[in-house]
Amino acid sequence: MKSGFENLFNDPETSDVSLEFGSPTQRVFAHKAILAANSDYFKAMFFGDWRESKQTVIELNEIVAKPFILLLKTFYFIEFDIEQLTRAEMLQFYELATKFGAKQVEEVLINFIRKQISVRNVYEFYSAAVATDLHHFQVLFEEYFEKHFDLIVRHKHIFRNLPKDWALRVLKSDELSVNEIDVFIAASKWIQYNAVAEEEKKELLDCIKLELIDLQDMIKFVRPSELFTESEILDAIGLRTNRKICAIRRKSDHWIIGSTPKSDLWQRIAQLQGDRDIDMFADGFRFENPNNDENFD
Repeated sequence: MKSGFENLFNDPETSDVSLEFGSPTQRVFAHKAILAANSDYFKAMFFGDWRESKQTVIELNEIVAKPFILLLKTFYFIEFDIEQLTRAEMLQFYELATKFGAKQVEEVLINFIRKQISVRNVYEFYSAAVATDLHHFQVLFEEYFEKHFDLIVRHKHIFRNLPKDWALRVLKSDELSVNEIDVFIAASKWIQYNAVAEEEKKELLDCIKLELIDLQDMIKFVRPSELFTESEILDAIGLRTNRKICAIRRKSDHWIIGSTPKSDLWQRIAQLQGDRDIDMFADGFRFENPNNDENFD
């Protein structure tokens, strides 16, 4: 059996106010006391000095019907499955809870969104925020994205599905603390998956700091990809050698330590060039934590 509150929802016999909203216009029969008990907005409206306090029909403009009906249902303790909502509906639901001062609903929703968001779906949430014109959510998801650059660049299936502007934001970041070869592989996979024009390809490749890729990875991954010319590769090797760069990451405590004699360098190049059986791309990425057992494929 339904509880007493559930039975009161949209009941014209006991209602003392009706709410009209949405397009096309929908109407829900409600109760001022219940609305006020769950919403600071309705409390001020019905028990303050608003002119609506005397009205029995309230018109609410620019309200999306589905999430608003769900919000009203929470006031009457009617359960529903929040996971059935689209990303956009979920954000609109939260926005309405905030607008109407439904603090308990707002807290539940923001906690749910925080648990749901991940590097796998952050762009979906961001796109939903753009589609619904919720700017503060756009900022929130952009900040989340930026904080997880390292994880995103290691995950080839996530990175390759990013739009170009987001991919570039990752590739251009000086805060990346992953090996530069992982950045190169991510960019390579993105280019391969998206089949971009030469101009766009160059835009992505210009973000790669070749001088941070060690000799073995340069020969094993970069050279076979043919994304960089032999001249560009040799220039990067020369720069790395002449400046005694030992770092393989952008964010590194030690950039210039030690050196490699030129004779040993070219001998090593010749040795590595003879190995033709190495696949041009690794099956996975190197992880900073070798004990990390999360499957990123």
